[in-house]
Amino acid sequence: MPLTVTFETIEDIKDFRRSLQVLKLQILQFQATVVRDIANEITIFVIHAKMRAAGFSEKIIDGTILDNIEIIGNKKIRFHIRSEYFSSTGFDVALAREEGTDDHFVKPVVKEALHGGPTWPFFSKGHEVSGIMAFFIVRDTVKETAPRVQEQYRRDLLQWYVANLGGIAHAS
Repeated sequence: MPLTVTFETIEDIKDFRRSLQVLKLQILQFQATVVRDIANEITIFVIHAKMRAAGFSEKIIDGTILDNIEIIGNKKIRFHIRSEYFSSTGFDVALAREEGTDDHFVKPVVKEALHGGPTWPFFSKGHEVSGIMAFFIVRDTVKETAPRVQEQYRRDLLQWYVANLGGIAHAS
């Protein structure tokens, strides 16, 4: 859906020039706001839903946010999603759920922390644990929703131009 600008008089051209100067000042704010809204509605919402369906902790879900937005030219957008939740030992649990882990050895952080309780009154110096399966929810959802985000952004940008060019432009 291209944008068509129609000039009927010299005044239309002058009005268009003034409108373009104003648009230059306003467009960055518009882009940042609309991309944030679109990415949250389409991508982040889907990521959160998939995480819930996979049984992720709400702490991980709450730590999965839209972090940064880049507008590249007038046709490409890039947004960065941060998904992190750190355990008390500094282990990034969200990253482990996203990318998985190998089998690994866990040793107690606090002396005598791994205790078997009253039925097994011994302290462990550590033990081998199975790795965590990778889910790749963030990565796959971003790839899956990118075309919808891009198309919605393009439509919203075109509507914004039409609304802000004082009636001399229309989407065709």
